[in-house]
Amino acid sequence: QQMRRQDGEQGNAQDAEHHEYQQINSVGTLGAAAEETAAPETTPETTAPETEPEETPMHQLTPPLSDFSILNPFSDGELVKSETTGTWQTHNGVDLSCAAGSDVFAIDTGTVSEVCSDALWGYTVTIDHDNGITSRYCGLDGTLEVREGDTVQTGQKLGVTGATPDLESAAEPHLHLEVKKGGAYVDPTAYFG
Repeated sequence: QQMRRQDGEQGNAQDAEHHEYQQINSVGTLGAAAEETAAPETTPETTAPETEPEETPMHQLTPPLSDFSILNPFSDGELVKSETTGTWQTHNGVDLSCAAGSDVFAIDTGTVSEVCSDALWGYTVTIDHDNGITSRYCGLDGTLEVREGDTVQTGQKLGVTGATPDLESAAEPHLHLEVKKGGAYVDPTAYFG
């Protein structure tokens, strides 16, 4: 643990008796004063407690489409009613509205860990970004430009959007994108703004 002088003066061992120190714990917040003595005649500077920054992605990623709007947002674990099934369920990704046949790009570098034709999601590509983050692109057409095991670069074309996936067929054409961090679903839009 570190000790921080509250008044910021250099001082020597003698002046140390006249200054208050504050202990900083391992998470960076100010703790109780370790020693209290008479206040010096000058007003000491005060240090505001540090606040925890909002969680931000490790790095900014690239949008998967050149032109899109958000059709259905990430539900963050909240139940939303599906237009297609009529049931209440979580929406673990974001639906990005786009024309059928739009180019789909890798949001970050990584390795293609899975390519499959899913009965509910259509053709899907999953990329492991080697940093605890994976991305999954659903609703592609069958003419993919990557295979399992391929290394991809940020912005590399994966394929094009196809028909709307069966699971979301009541919605207009779109790309369904999911991002996981440490195995938990997170809002993809936080990564590419």
